[in-house]
Amino acid sequence: SSKQSRTIHTCLSAIDQSDIFVGFFGQRYGASLLSNAVKDQEGKPHWILPSLEVCFDEFPWLNDADMAPFFVDEKSQTTYTKKSVTELEFQHGFLKQPLRWEKEGGKGPCFVYSFFRDEAFDQMKLSLCQNESERWKYRAENGESMAALQNLKQAVTEIKEGNIAVFGYKDPRVFQEASQRFLLDLMKKIFENEPNESGVRTDTLDIVRNVRHAHLLAAMSEKLNSFETVMEAMKQYVFSPKPSATGPFVIVSQAGGGKSAMLAKLADDILVRRNQPNERSVYEFVQFIG
Repeated sequence: SSKQSRTIHTCLSAIDQSDIFVGFFGQRYGASLLSNAVKDQEGKPHWILPSLEVCFDEFPWLNDADMAPFFVDEKSQTTYTKKSVTELEFQHGFLKQPLRWEKEGGKGPCFVYSFFRDEAFDQMKLSLCQNESERWKYRAENGESMAALQNLKQAVTEIKEGNIAVFGYKDPRVFQEASQRFLLDLMKKIFENEPNESGVRTDTLDIVRNVRHAHLLAAMSEKLNSFETVMEAMKQYVFSPKPSATGPFVIVSQAGGGKSAMLAKLADDILVRRNQPNERSVYEFVQFIG
């Protein structure tokens, strides 16, 4: 995706296919064109410019007036929002469109959870950080970025919607407690829709998700055939009653290498196993998209 300037498009498209949106912010606003950062350190056009262009047809809201400030290329007169990629994910996830429950036949998340870390924690980490090369993690990129993040926080906290929850947390320990609460709350909401007498959930959203999942597997089938050895090792790791490995199973590849496709295939295998007698296992899939 990165080589084809599709980084932002991949992130926004993945949100369309997601049921849950979970957003995190510390003190950094994220990659953006603020402070006229339209060129990289080598003097080449910033990677965000072509990545935004790929999105214009499918996500026209990127040029809405409320996406200001903008950078306008003098030669082509093309307009680019200066908002950070992370904010664009927030905008597409729930600020620029209603949640999926509120629209028929729509796409996008059903539930939203936003987490903003307390500035005091980052100030504490800065005071303890002796390595200058590590200090950037705990402070805003510049004054413009700091102001933009504050505006985003205000927009998020002003939303009054039952399926959107906003949390502030003082440190990772507090975040862990908050995340446990929201996961329990989420599971309660999801399982309020119980299966029918035949054990099948027949709501439209389930059908749409299954169709999309099948479509992805069909599109990736040729690539998956070349990963047969990796897939077998992955299934052995997940399904074995006593796995030999105690650590995580890690797959590393270049962008577009098939990691998401293999995860989708594994999920499909789990759906098949779930219909078998005496199958009581529960699996949780987490995919980071940005």
